[in-house]
Amino acid sequence: MSHNCWQYPVLNFATARLGVVLVPVNFMLTGGEIGYILDDCAADAFVVEDALVPVAEKALAESKGSVRVRATIPLGDAATPDGWRRASLAVAGAIGLLCLVAIVRKYSTPDVQQATARRSTVAV
Repeated sequence: MSHNCWQYPVLNFATARLGVVLVPVNFMLTGGEIGYILDDCAADAFVVEDALVPVAEKALAESKGSVRVRATIPLGDAATPDGWRRASLAVAGAIGLLCLVAIVRKYSTPDVQQATARRSTVAV
């Protein structure tokens, strides 16, 4: 979830390279609407522009809690809030990789591990 910025396409390509499903979220939605999207897509990670963290916090409070990784896209000089990671170009791919690891650990059978290793969901 972010405004137009050059970091968004970088994250888009990083998630595509990892085979992670990217779910764009409109920054003009309310916390409840975003929470519904997070639950509906079973997002493992939520990446937001640092200025949109307050709305993201409301969305996470409204959701059922499937998000394991929270990261901010640093567009301003704001400090990274507690419980959030500060994403950069170097770690954009690592966020997707963390999502994949979290999903694979969630399941125990080799067939499911192989299937889920190819797909995870990141809401941006």
